[in-house]
Amino acid sequence: MKLHGSAALSQRQRRRLVGLVGSGMTIAAAAAIVGCSRQTGSKWVNRHRRGEGLEDRSSRPHRSPRRSRLTHFEPVWREQPTITAAAVIVIPEPTSTTSRRR
Repeated sequence: MKLHGSAALSQRQRRRLVGLVGSGMTIAAAAAIVGCSRQTGSKWVNRHRRGEGLEDRSSRPHRSPRRSRLTHFEPVWREQPTITAAAVIVIPEPTSTTSRRR
């Protein structure tokens, strides 16, 4: 398992924390032993109790309600004409005689 850089506890420390709490120790005391805060210890113990495991979760959102669906844009892409090189108008750069100040 790959831990992210900001992980407070390794997989081994998480298992140890859950084991200490399971043997009757308080979350605060077990968190102090493994070297994390009470809040972090509570997070991992609660995840274990819910059966979510001790792995890091993805930070990717479960849903994105404002995200546009690709199928919404497909008809628009089909209706637009393709631009060819013959359709492009070339505008010449100004020369020194046309852009001279007087």
